[in-house]
Amino acid sequence: IAKAAGLLPIAPQLYLDQFMNDTSEREEAMQMCLRLLDASDIVWFFGKPSPGMIQEVSYLESQGREYHDINFGLGED
Repeated sequence: IAKAAGLLPIAPQLYLDQFMNDTSEREEAMQMCLRLLDASDIVWFFGKPSPGMIQEVSYLESQGREYHDINFGLGED
């Protein structure tokens, strides 16, 4: 969907695991994800929410940011 719209899709869960340990560095990884959200103009969530996705949604809501929820009923779409 993003690519078809001419946007750059970014999925940190696919690449952070390549250089971070999800167990011992989870909080640091989440901080990176939140920084990525801050740098993003558009945020879409796809699929069943993970605990990390729920944290990201809460963060966006606390910032008054818009996001799009595709398939799982947490956001605005």
